[in-house]
Amino acid sequence: MEESGSSRAVACRLVPRATSRHCYRRAVRAERAARGGRRWLAVLALALGGMLAATTSAHAAAYPEAVLLVSGFDTASPFSTPDPGCDGKEGPEWSPAGGIARTLKPAGPEVFTAPVRQTGEPLLAPCTGPGEAAPPDTAVINSNGELDANGLALANLIGFMRDAYGVEKLHLVGHSDGGLWSRSAITQDSGYAGLEVLSLTTLGTPHIGSLVADLAINLDGGKCDFSNEIEQLICESVVEVADLMLEDLGKVATTELTNGFLTGWNPKQRIGSCPVTGIAGNHVGFTIPVLGYYTPSDGAVGVSSALGQRAVAIDGSTIPAPGIPNFKQGGTYDVVHGLGLDFLDPANLLNTQAVSNEVRDTVLAARTNTTACNTGAGEAEPGETALGLPLHRFVPPNRRGRLPRPDSGEFLAAKRGVAVRCGGTELDATALRGDPRLALFETSGCNKRPRIRRRARAVLIDHAERNDVMVTIAGTELQIDVQGSKVRQLRAVIWSGGRRERLDLDGDGSATLPEDDERTWLRIRANPKPGATVASGTTLLSR
Repeated sequence: MEESGSSRAVACRLVPRATSRHCYRRAVRAERAARGGRRWLAVLALALGGMLAATTSAHAAAYPEAVLLVSGFDTASPFSTPDPGCDGKEGPEWSPAGGIARTLKPAGPEVFTAPVRQTGEPLLAPCTGPGEAAPPDTAVINSNGELDANGLALANLIGFMRDAYGVEKLHLVGHSDGGLWSRSAITQDSGYAGLEVLSLTTLGTPHIGSLVADLAINLDGGKCDFSNEIEQLICESVVEVADLMLEDLGKVATTELTNGFLTGWNPKQRIGSCPVTGIAGNHVGFTIPVLGYYTPSDGAVGVSSALGQRAVAIDGSTIPAPGIPNFKQGGTYDVVHGLGLDFLDPANLLNTQAVSNEVRDTVLAARTNTTACNTGAGEAEPGETALGLPLHRFVPPNRRGRLPRPDSGEFLAAKRGVAVRCGGTELDATALRGDPRLALFETSGCNKRPRIRRRARAVLIDHAERNDVMVTIAGTELQIDVQGSKVRQLRAVIWSGGRRERLDLDGDGSATLPEDDERTWLRIRANPKPGATVASGTTLLSR
């Protein structure tokens, strides 16, 4: 064993005086060297201890499988982690009694919430555990911002969770627009390679649009101004909710919730065959299958839209399904959309225990899933969009008050108080969205021509079974194909950059769309025979 400097100093006392001075010098040098060694060892020990502590801390903050809650439009939500100190601090959207965070956490999942900032308001303070990091500004969602910009922010957040918290598998739960932002983030997945999104659960998400948004963007100074009486009455019945949405959201966010925008946006999204579950509220309205886009609803989003189903617009045009491969229906509940509609009912999609239980059970079941939502393909490349639009028409009664014999799936609309008879039977009427001015009549079982009193206001929504329209869009090239019997006249009108113009269709129904960075809306009308004007719908061409 090597002799220490202090041992040498003791030994120096035993040697003759002549040699002791030299002995002490060697002893001092040895002691200094020993102290330096001890200091180095101490530094090494501290460094190793720090590395071990860092390793232990990183391990404590690692959540290989987690759930991320994403609130929707006009909300404020902090970033929060699964740390026990964050229980009850997930923000007003997720932490009420009977809410989703309070239901998920006791069941075992590690729960994060996404940071969402309201325009003009400060971001709520994050809640993290000791030594845990908060996300950068690029990972903060603007609740009043553009859909795909928010999808990119959410994708950045997912990448941050992978790097800072060791998340390898993720389950997304989105309320309202949060479900659309989640779908956009799944498409824009290049920023979180190696992390698998295993499921998506949506609550009141307008997968194919929102009636309130459709009406809101058509309001002029808060007044409904529709030439069609049915649209006018529906608009007036929801103007209060529409005004609330415009005030809270702004025009950009509202436009991106319309069925026209989402009809063009949905085909551009990419998602694998992972489980996607939609949950809906049906507190407002009543059940008429052909009008599932409008009613029943949660006050903002119709059941058909929340459940990702194909629907029919009030003018008879088709609103296509979102095209999600493995979409499942998680049920409908007697609740409204969210906190902003508590004037209709206090129970909403975020504070109802039965809804939270459904989310919990859906997430737990998805933990055994091995198919990722994110396909690794990154943002979808522009390609062809094909829309199949059945033709419909509004048919008024003749001078004797008789309407055409209805076919399967057709219905009548009339002013409230108008009696409609089929043979000797009076059809039952139901007010749309509780509005006393408009009534709808189901015609199933009516095999005769319905009758109304002369000069009464009513129309039959008639499906022109002999014709369908297929619209194909590839970049700026548009092709309209009318299938079935010959159409006498076909017209296409676009709105782009605030300008409205009629498209010059070739003889084969093709046209070139203008090169414009603005969003372009397309409206098609057809006349299969004189006097029978048929509208095939409106869609948004987003390039």
